[in-house]
Amino acid sequence: MAQKPKLSLEQQIDLQQIVAVEVEQHRRGEIENFTTTRELALVYNTNKDRISIYLRKLIPAEDLKYRNSHLASQIRSGENHSMYGKHHSEEIKRKISEANSGERGYWYGKTLPEKIRKKMSLGQLKRKERDGSTILLEAKLKILEWFKTNDSPMKGKKHSELTRRKMKINHANVNGENNPRWNGGTSFLPYSHLFTLILKKYVRARDEYQCQFCGISEDGKAHAVHHMTMTKIMILNSIY
Repeated sequence: MAQKPKLSLEQQIDLQQIVAVEVEQHRRGEIENFTTTRELALVYNTNKDRISIYLRKLIPAEDLKYRNSHLASQIRSGENHSMYGKHHSEEIKRKISEANSGERGYWYGKTLPEKIRKKMSLGQLKRKERDGSTILLEAKLKILEWFKTNDSPMKGKKHSELTRRKMKINHANVNGENNPRWNGGTSFLPYSHLFTLILKKYVRARDEYQCQFCGISEDGKAHAVHHMTMTKIMILNSIY
């Protein structure tokens, strides 16, 4: 079988420009998908292995890593995924769970190096989406709207005693300072650092444990406390 021809210098420059532009556009959110390596091979009348070799030579390592990681997800997502529209049987799910639990788990008895853990931590802080306060608030508002027209999925049902114990333990493990979003007791909205749990308790007592908007009593469950300012009102309105 005759080998596919190599790319000319002009073709290499063209390939470099196409991929570089796509990477930049993808980072800016202007495009969702990359041109696949196979598609590039068809354009230049060669095979995808040769295209991969040229990409490693022509594209900076950081840009190529970015492209390849997103391209892998793109190729295997949606209808392209081998499990699209399919579901594992309960037996298969059980076997997968057993194969990855306890001593069989890949990370059993292992810990990440401190250097890697620091990089992961910094990476989370640098994420543009890290400001989860708006996302969290939007999700809460959507849930509130849903419950206005729908009954709770648990209406008329009761958790088993075992489930209730597990829920209690899980709640204790992520409550207060144990919660990854703990911020000294301050709210996720842009409040003063003085707006702490102590001040919130004072506000609840001052308002006789009633909502100042609808008049509903707390009835043993603490209401959320908000100190509304024009800045916060603008933030709330921007969600809609």
